[in-house]
Amino acid sequence: MNPTGRATGVNYNAIILVMLVFFIISFITNILNSILVDVQNSFDLSLTLTGLLAFSFFIAYGIMSIPAGFLSEKYGIKTLLGISFAIMSFSSFLFAFSPSYITFSITLFVLGCCMAVLQVIINPLLRVAGGKEHFAFNSVGLIFGGAKDTIVKNNMIKSSFIKGLKLNGFNIRWCCFLGIKVIND
Repeated sequence: MNPTGRATGVNYNAIILVMLVFFIISFITNILNSILVDVQNSFDLSLTLTGLLAFSFFIAYGIMSIPAGFLSEKYGIKTLLGISFAIMSFSSFLFAFSPSYITFSITLFVLGCCMAVLQVIINPLLRVAGGKEHFAFNSVGLIFGGAKDTIVKNNMIKSSFIKGLKLNGFNIRWCCFLGIKVIND
């Protein structure tokens, strides 16, 4: 703190980047439940197979958290940030163009691994960028709540949006990576 009472060394651009990444992580994690219901119906899955989908997503955190720390020391934050988003995009497009249960399981595992890497590199960056006195507020303050509200609003408008697209004859099977819905016409 300087004599005026304001925190010194706060990097607002880095804080915005970190909050954007936290929002993306929270958004994907929260929308998973609504996607799984649609995937279960589209692929006619049992509850066991549907549960394995969620398991493949969340077990990736446990598997990838420690290696992510080693990767961040070796390659740096910027490199891992770009690689993680590129791999997440690639795996999502892979499922969008080749939808199957196995592809979706692999996609969810890859998404979980990449989000574990993102969390490992983002938390220390937030502590440095925002200062340790504001770390707790910056890390959970507004972002997780905002993503949760977005999910609720998304679920409310999703069904009417999908009905409108189906009425126009638009096949949106490839849009599954956006979290809209899987439709096999």
